Amino acid sequence: YWARVARYAREPMQAQLAEDQARLLAEGNQLRDILFWLAVIDVDRSLPGRNVEQAERALAVAERAADPAHLGDLLRLEFLQTKFARMTAQGDRAVFHASRATRYAIELEFPPVMRAVYIVNEAQARLLIDDFDTALELLRTAVSMVPASYADEVRDMIALTEAYQAMMTSRPDRLALLANAWSSIRARQSYDAFDGFPEFGAKLCVLALENGIETEFVRRLLETRNIAAPPNAPETWPWSVSIRALGPFALRRRGEVLASDSKAQKKPLELLKAIIALGGRGVPKEKLSDLLWPDASASDAATSLDVVILRLRKLLKNPDAIRVENGNVDLDSQHVWLDVWAFDRDVEALQTALHGTSDAATIDRIGLALLAHYRGPFLG
Repeated sequence: YWARVARYAREPMQAQLAEDQARLLAEGNQLRDILFWLAVIDVDRSLPGRNVEQAERALAVAERAADPAHLGDLLRLEFLQTKFARMTAQGDRAVFHASRATRYAIELEFPPVMRAVYIVNEAQARLLIDDFDTALELLRTAVSMVPASYADEVRDMIALTEAYQAMMTSRPDRLALLANAWSSIRARQSYDAFDGFPEFGAKLCVLALENGIETEFVRRLLETRNIAAPPNAPETWPWSVSIRALGPFALRRRGEVLASDSKAQKKPLELLKAIIALGGRGVPKEKLSDLLWPDASASDAATSLDVVILRLRKLLKNPDAIRVENGNVDLDSQHVWLDVWAFDRDVEALQTALHGTSDAATIDRIGLALLAHYRGPFLG
């Protein structure tokens, strides 16, 4: 409770101290309930940034702490496994665990307000398999079971789900539904609707930003909740790094343009351009070393590359923007927006639209986006 109150009071150091002490007491005395709830907290923390490794570790702790002979423990474990399955995009698995959690809540004769939590959990799981009708039916059932403050949140889920379904099926009123849903949330200055399923929340944010709906509020929401960017997030997402390489090279950090190409920036920017020129993903370190230091020995070039990678991370003001793994260098697409990637997605989307059943308005929108991204020849 100390940890919880400290977090509500915006006292992170106090909260962390309380949590660390609780963890020590729980581990030292094998307090299974406390260990379980600490694992729940860890899973919840892993959701916005899609930290799968952290979630896996926490889930393993929860499984060890749960008593298989205790129906309440099984219910909580199913609830946790649903969240993990949603995070890792395992739709059928998420629905399986969520429906079991709902059934356990009914068997345990939970009061309506508690049962509603598991009904909402199942509804969100069904969104992962595009079962919108069942999800909406479950959400409407939950509205009547919860107090007014939570009912508003569930109504937000219903409005956003209806808008998302309308967007996916190209209904004529889709933009009006999306605008109304976000306008209501912005008016109340509250958004908790998809905290337990931030991947779906991110999709809704992308739709809002792409269509110019409540952009300031949505951007602020994404920044405060630290929600990871999905693969198709637009340039208007609050990226820590955005790069334009089609036409004149341009680099922004947290929305601010890099002022000048000073001598100190020259080699890091050369490295960045080389990574982009080689696709931006899975670029072998040896290839970068050969390109940037062709006259140096292999060991000297490798050392120089490591130093310049550190300088580039510092220049970008986000060490996570550049990822080095298994001898390869990547731009991390959760932190970096690159116009070349956006252009490639536009080309694929346009080809799909032209050979599919898309209407003229959709084809026009994709074509205009493609032309907006292409400002000139690659790297000038």
